[in-house]
Amino acid sequence: MPAAIRIAEPDLDPARAIGRIVCQQAKHRFVSTAVLVRDTRTLLAAGHFNSDDLAARHLPISSCRFEHRSASGTRFASAFTLVETGGGPMERRLTPATDWAVLRLAEPAPRFMQPVTRISDPEEAVASPLEMAAYDDPGRYGSAVSLEACKGWRGDARSVVMRHSCRTRPGQSGSPIFRADRSELELTAIHVGAGETAGRAVLLAKSLRRALLST
Repeated sequence: MPAAIRIAEPDLDPARAIGRIVCQQAKHRFVSTAVLVRDTRTLLAAGHFNSDDLAARHLPISSCRFEHRSASGTRFASAFTLVETGGGPMERRLTPATDWAVLRLAEPAPRFMQPVTRISDPEEAVASPLEMAAYDDPGRYGSAVSLEACKGWRGDARSVVMRHSCRTRPGQSGSPIFRADRSELELTAIHVGAGETAGRAVLLAKSLRRALLST
């Protein structure tokens, strides 16, 4: 039976670290999730944040904004640039391992936001209890962030792709997955897609880990 969703306190982590990316041009609109990592300008998101790869439709980054709402209702929005990505649409079709992007905010995040500064060891993290933080439409559940306990596993021990049991909805690609057995937030992976029986996530390992640590 899936774990019950509990609502995060907006004043506490991880609600202060995540927000949504909205890309809009004419009648096309893509919504996804991103997490503030390491400092007040670095975002981690799914690589397809501005794309519908199946429809071969891609919006320019200039049409995108990162948005966050604080516990008191104060809003922050900023444009951003692309620092590094795991690959383009063709690479993402081959493997979800490339479905990540490191972004740089044009404006630093305000003090009511708080970046995640701890990154899990991927080998230990997969065997640990996990929790996914999802940014919903503000006010939908009385909070912008919901948390759900879940489990993760890998089909191939060498792969950076992790399957997980977290329930997800459209717009939650890029949602951070944390270790649930730590007293501090420790980022493990980001959700990048849903399958028939399990979700897909990219572990913070190899090229993604190097990209984050080099910002």
